[in-house]
Amino acid sequence: MIDALKTYLDAQGPNFIQYISIPEQTAKLAEVLCQLSPGNMGRVFFSNSGTEAVEAAMKIAKASTGKPGIAYLKNSYHGKTLGALSITGRDKHRRYFTPLLDSMVEVPFGDIEALRQVLNRDDIGAVMIEPIQGEGGVHIPPDGYLQAVQQICRQTDTLLMVDEVQPGWDAPGNSLLVNGITSSQTF
Repeated sequence: MIDALKTYLDAQGPNFIQYISIPEQTAKLAEVLCQLSPGNMGRVFFSNSGTEAVEAAMKIAKASTGKPGIAYLKNSYHGKTLGALSITGRDKHRRYFTPLLDSMVEVPFGDIEALRQVLNRDDIGAVMIEPIQGEGGVHIPPDGYLQAVQQICRQTDTLLMVDEVQPGWDAPGNSLLVNGITSSQTF
C-alpha cells in the first residue's frame, strides 16, 4: 500500500489540491475537464467528496451573488453536512438536524412556475438541481425542464448549479450537452 501510494504521488496524479501547489497531472486534468464541459467553464475545483463540492458551490454562490438564498428541489440529495442538508429535499435526512441554514427554499421537482416565483425573489442567488434525482427515487425531469430552468436562471440573473455526483457527469440520454444546458457550476 505504501509503495503504491508513493508511486502515485511521485507521478503527481490528481489529489487533494492546495492553492499553492498544483501537480502537473492535476493541471492537465483540469484543462481537459474545462474543454469537455458545456459552456465556457474556466476553472475546476477538486474536492474529496460530492458533499464537499456542494459546500464549495454554496459558498461560491453566496460570495459571487451577495444573496444568501438557494433554491433546491423536493426529493433532491446533496449530502449530509449541515450546509448540504439545508438544500437536500428529503426530510428523512434533515429532520434530526433542524433548524438548518436560513434562506434555502424548496421547490417541487418539475414545477417551472414555482421555480420562477422563487427565483424572482431578491434573496435567492442560485438554484441547485440534479439532472436526474437518484436518492429521491430516480426521477427524470419532464421534457424541456432543464432548458426552462436554464432560461429562468438567465432571466433572473441566478446561478444554475448542477449536482451530477450521483447520476454521473454526462449521464446517457440526460447529459447537459444533449440538453444544451450550460450551468454556472457543475460537480
